[in-house]
Amino acid sequence: MPVRCRRFPSGSAGTASCPVWARAAWAKCFWRTTINSIARWMFSCATHLLESTGRSEEAEGEILDALSRDPLSGSLNTELGCNAYYRRQYDTAVKVYRDVLSLDPDNVVASWGLGKALSQRKDYEGAIVELNKAVARGGAPAPILVAAIGYAYASLGRRADTARVLQQLDGMSKTIFVDPYLVAAIYLASSDKTHALDLLERAETLKSSFLISIPREPQWDALRDEPRFQTLVRRLGFPA
Repeated sequence: MPVRCRRFPSGSAGTASCPVWARAAWAKCFWRTTINSIARWMFSCATHLLESTGRSEEAEGEILDALSRDPLSGSLNTELGCNAYYRRQYDTAVKVYRDVLSLDPDNVVASWGLGKALSQRKDYEGAIVELNKAVARGGAPAPILVAAIGYAYASLGRRADTARVLQQLDGMSKTIFVDPYLVAAIYLASSDKTHALDLLERAETLKSSFLISIPREPQWDALRDEPRFQTLVRRLGFPA
């Protein structure tokens, strides 16, 4: 008779009280689950690379194929929303992210994606509401969420609120890493292209992982005709 996988915490009394054969079976299930989780995360990263380099249709096909086997995967569904966002299909992205959050309200990446998609749809007030909900769920606010709120404020021309967010991010940077890539978007939304480019070049120096998104990220569309931005994109190995 096959052993049913049970979700005992690692090192808990639950596993210690089981017979050796049961603990061995549980360990096998535990590691299989862990490996699958890592595999889903790596797969999401791979499809994100496809999206970021303009291979969105290929990425979507891979994600949908994976979802046919794991339809409730938060990471896969979040990546599906990300793919729609990069394709400028903002309504689809918003729907997908909302579906993810209905099952996993604490999914920070989905909250971030929802806020960004709403902003690109020019629903800045809606973006601020959703992002603030995510921040209010508890714990230290993630820089990606705070920066996305700042982007929405800047897009609305709310200078005092934008300055407050920039000050907040500066304060956060004293204790945690705040990627200059995130802050650059706020300055660009404030029509300060020079400062935005300075920060993007700083992000390049720091080898920001966000830079992989630069060819497709809609937030940078206002910079695409700028020679300095084109030079940066070429240095990163992407066609300008």
